[in-house]
Amino acid sequence: MTHYIGFVGKAGSGKDTAARILREEAWSRHQVNLLEASIASPLKALCADLFWRAYGVPKRHFYGTQAEKETPLTAYGLQVSGRQILQHVGTEGLKGVAPDVHVRLAFQSLGVLPEGGGVTFADIRFPEEARAIRARGGCLVRMTRTRGLEDAHASETALDGYGCDYVLDNREWSKDQLRDRVVDLAHVLFT
Repeated sequence: MTHYIGFVGKAGSGKDTAARILREEAWSRHQVNLLEASIASPLKALCADLFWRAYGVPKRHFYGTQAEKETPLTAYGLQVSGRQILQHVGTEGLKGVAPDVHVRLAFQSLGVLPEGGGVTFADIRFPEEARAIRARGGCLVRMTRTRGLEDAHASETALDGYGCDYVLDNREWSKDQLRDRVVDLAHVLFT
């Protein structure tokens, strides 16, 4: 069985951290090799390349920390952040022409996964992305956190209310408590 695990939640909710912990636990306790993947990888690569070439914007504004992705790019003559560029190019650009182009590219880039292994996606933001995980027999994990970034963009709200298989309510947890809950999730998923 190949495992496909998608993390759903607002920016800053702990999706990347939970996915990293799950990959570590899957291997160390269950000998399940989970790869790290990103639905947004093709979009990030495109935008990082375009805006580096045209404006000299460093890639960290597309791939870096939350603060780096949220920093307005005024030093480069732009009035938006890297996150806003990704949101606009992704939703008003690519999704307006071919809503699943990024999903197709993300799964094609995986190649053939080893039997018994799998992949985590820490950036599931739209129904077509969630459906792609489920179509492969995968599961969705919703992360909640009150300290997440507030943003009304479709990429932050499209899955509000979408049914997920597991919910990790990260609103009051310390990093150690989050780790404990993800260890529990790994036990459920892999035993």
